[in-house]
Amino acid sequence: MVATMVAVEAMCKAASVTCVLVERVSGGVLVAVVKGDLASVQHAVEVGGAAAAQYGELRNAKVFPRPTDEFADLLGGSVELVDEPNGE
Repeated sequence: MVATMVAVEAMCKAASVTCVLVERVSGGVLVAVVKGDLASVQHAVEVGGAAAAQYGELRNAKVFPRPTDEFADLLGGSVELVDEPNGE
């Protein structure tokens, strides 16, 4: 849990992204979802991955450019992933 929170904080500070979801999927495995423009999200994932690796095990870090509505539904349907964080 600490590694995930450290990663999310690092991502949000390093790039213009918004954290839209942190969810426990099993045991000690958590998923964090951020949104923003592609370059910002890619940079945030790199920084967040490095931060998480310092505090725990990083299992995977993935960027999904322009995710579909069906993909958002997998996250509970309450997350609009294709909008810019500042509403543009």
